[in-house]
Amino acid sequence: MVEVAQGNPRSKGGVLDLRSSLGAYVGVSTSVVPGSPAFLGTATVSYAYNFHWAALRARASIGVL
Repeated sequence: MVEVAQGNPRSKGGVLDLRSSLGAYVGVSTSVVPGSPAFLGTATVSYAYNFHWAALRARASIGVL
């Protein structure tokens, strides 16, 4: 076999360093307030970036009657 030079050190490294993550959440909550619907649906999308010393996350959420 012939050895091939790798231009990108991540291509054959043993450690995978993931910095970005995307999340999606769906749920149902109940309400105890009189006159409001008994169940409320929620949907959320979030994006997070890890700087190793801190993490930054943005999230958008919506409630559906």
